[in-house]
Amino acid sequence: MLSRRDFLGYGSALAAFASVKINPLFANRLPGAFSKGYGSALPSQAQEPDSALLDRARALLKEAPLIDTHNDLPTMLLELHGDLSRYDLGEVQPSLCADIPRLREGRVGGQYWSIFVESATQRTHTSLHEAMREFDVALRMIRSQPGFEQARTADDIERIHKAGRIACLLGVEGGHMMENSPAVLRTFYELGARYMTLTHWDNIDWADSATDRTEHYGLSGFGKQVVHEMNRLGMFVDISHVSADTMRDALSFSRAPVIFSHSSAFAINPHPRNVPDDVLRKLASNGGVVHANFIKEFISSKNPAWQQQRTKALAELHTHLDADEAGKTRTRTHGRRSPRLPTTSIIFGMLQASIMSALARISMMLAITRWRKAWMM
Repeated sequence: MLSRRDFLGYGSALAAFASVKINPLFANRLPGAFSKGYGSALPSQAQEPDSALLDRARALLKEAPLIDTHNDLPTMLLELHGDLSRYDLGEVQPSLCADIPRLREGRVGGQYWSIFVESATQRTHTSLHEAMREFDVALRMIRSQPGFEQARTADDIERIHKAGRIACLLGVEGGHMMENSPAVLRTFYELGARYMTLTHWDNIDWADSATDRTEHYGLSGFGKQVVHEMNRLGMFVDISHVSADTMRDALSFSRAPVIFSHSSAFAINPHPRNVPDDVLRKLASNGGVVHANFIKEFISSKNPAWQQQRTKALAELHTHLDADEAGKTRTRTHGRRSPRLPTTSIIFGMLQASIMSALARISMMLAITRWRKAWMM
């Protein structure tokens, strides 16, 4: 099982550069995990691109900036305690998912840096706190590099690109980070966030995730208000990671084009993270864009086994949840008929109930862990 950091280091940075020849000298310095199949963005036998097509692509990208909408470098740097001095981003850094030489080689003109916090933090009410740490690292990183400049508008992107620098924007990967506060959403915008992914791997209070059980059947009333506020601010509604019903709701209620910052086609690989055909058709009339995900788990038609494992893990999780809820219901129903117990018995019973509840939660978390180990990222 790869950690999120390893997964990012081995796969994510190369996905945006599929149209550009990969330097074989650099490829030889990549971590050994690529030989094990983790680095799915790199083919085992690299083919020489057509030189005429490559020249044409470079000419086009010189005029129109290539915009990559998802890069997790700030998260990787934060895992190094936010110490920007440990790596010179002006040099190739194979242990990181991006650096300036590779962005230049890929002709990236605009880069959205991801503000990422695990969705489990919503249960500990630390999502916003952790998000501020991500914003801090991302903004310090941008300001530390003469080749970077923060962009806040489309005009900024064009101006920065013409000046030979890389336009940097921020994307918030998960609505849990706003902690149900429109004021926080507006603050994210002021800090430079220009899209927010409505969910990550877990449902939130107002929207369903693609990788959680159905709860809201799309967006709640508050979720629709969030979409409208993002429209008002000028912030893209990102519907990667969300359930198909949430995708449909967002497209129905958004008054502006939406984006998928990193998703692929469900018809090619039926992963819940991918976009169904009816949503793709609806996206055309919305004017939105799908930024393709190049990681093999989301694009390979030879990867159907995930569905069986996911279904089994979810069924096991639901069994634990339903059994726990049924036990609580029986207690509430029959408790009134129970004889009065001595105080010591009541205390012991409360302690026993707490232990059983904790065990149920542990079993639930183990089921979640087994599922996520199979389908993380």
